Amino acid sequence: MSKFQGIIAKAYKNDKGICSICIDDVWYGTYKQDCSQFEGQQVEFDKTERTGNNGKTYFNANNVVPVAQTATASGPAPAAGVLTPDARQKTITLQSSYKTAAQVLAGLIASDKVVLGAKNAAFDNALGLLDQITLHIYANCIDPDRLLVTEEDAPGPAGEYVAHEA
Repeated sequence: MSKFQGIIAKAYKNDKGICSICIDDVWYGTYKQDCSQFEGQQVEFDKTERTGNNGKTYFNANNVVPVAQTATASGPAPAAGVLTPDARQKTITLQSSYKTAAQVLAGLIASDKVVLGAKNAAFDNALGLLDQITLHIYANCIDPDRLLVTEEDAPGPAGEYVAHEA
């Protein structure tokens, strides 16, 4: 048996009164200890595991209790390994930027707008371009004001845009 901590994402109780909790996408049986009041909270428990007759591994959580967290001016302290809402949003934005960059790069390669070089260097060049495109998209997502047109960027006399040096 080992002590374990985590945030209960979901608590479940079946029609026979048997309870389970889900922490980090892993379900733990709590037998008849109903933990629904702890949903969304960090808890500590004795973790055990056993192999069933079907060969599957089952996890049990015994003596589930909430963990007192240190409160700060911005709210409760996050559990170890749990992202703050701001960090989580940045992670989602980065993932989205990578996906978009991969689509842009695929389009550039397919239309022969980018030459990646010899076979040996093509992979490294593609990854380098993917990183550059991703960082460009990510920076614009994190700070959309970068995309706004300033007076210095306003159309010239003939209506064309003339960008200034940053």
